[in-house]
Amino acid sequence: MKKIVLVVFIFCIPLFFILAQPREPVIKTSCEALVVCAFQQLLTGTNATNTQLQNVLSQAIKDGVLLENGKVIDREALASLVLKTLGQTEIVVTFGSEPSGKGKHIGYILEVTNNTGNCFILAGTNKEPLYNPCNFKGSVVSALEVYVYAL
Repeated sequence: MKKIVLVVFIFCIPLFFILAQPREPVIKTSCEALVVCAFQQLLTGTNATNTQLQNVLSQAIKDGVLLENGKVIDREALASLVLKTLGQTEIVVTFGSEPSGKGKHIGYILEVTNNTGNCFILAGTNKEPLYNPCNFKGSVVSALEVYVYAL
């Protein structure tokens, strides 16, 4: 019996200290914000770490680019924050329009709806889903074109 108590004591004390460590708060966000962030990761071939993504979302909230409820106010500004975090300052991503006339169409943000709500999905140029953060199926309500170009 003493061995069991000792083993439990030896195991539980370090576990308590590990679990008691302060954690960085997780920012809740929307599927739209995740899809906007995903385009930049696909473009650069670099995945943002969880900490990097949390920092981008925190900064986006401070800058008024993203609301605390996850609503994206400025997709281009959010995309720019992600690219900057990934070390890319020579690439610009635009959504819905291509102002320079020199951009390359790289895909779509699809807004999909069903009887449970709406979700945003990253899709390729053929409108086939590439990233569906909600694992959502439904009817496409809108398709927003995404362009990339170099500065």
